[in-house]
Amino acid sequence: MELNRSYVVYIFIDKTDRIAATSRLSRHLEEENQENFEARQEVDLLIASRSDLGYKAVINGSHLGLIHNNDVVRPINVGDQFKGYIGELREDGRINITLQKLAYEMRDELSERILTHLKEHGGKSHLTDKCSPDEINAVFHVSKGNYKKALGKLFKEGKIQFHEKSVRLNTE
Repeated sequence: MELNRSYVVYIFIDKTDRIAATSRLSRHLEEENQENFEARQEVDLLIASRSDLGYKAVINGSHLGLIHNNDVVRPINVGDQFKGYIGELREDGRINITLQKLAYEMRDELSERILTHLKEHGGKSHLTDKCSPDEINAVFHVSKGNYKKALGKLFKEGKIQFHEKSVRLNTE
């Protein structure tokens, strides 16, 4: 461990009845889903560490899972706590975690957030389907793909119009 860095540790009573702590979470938390979780189940997460594959997270205080790099849609730091979702169930029992609901599940919610954003900004936004993923993520904390799908839904419903460098509420 290094000075001025954050670490997630497991605290326990050792063999001599003293309080002890370890950063080796896998010794104390389950890493396999033994039918404890269902795919797409909402869970509480505590980001425990970073690896080459992504972020290890404590799930509901009892299990360890992995958020793969390609599922990270917003900045994450060790010690962060937030909601997430169990990914597709793996045959080897390991637990994958995602930070977003499935696209069709979140589309209605995101569409409403986009409409609210437009209303709060005078009916206009510079966040088009051509914006960078980082710009979209900074405002809505979703992937560009999910944002584009929600915009498409609103367009088909006649609620928005696309202009050269903006999205606007349809006033008709």
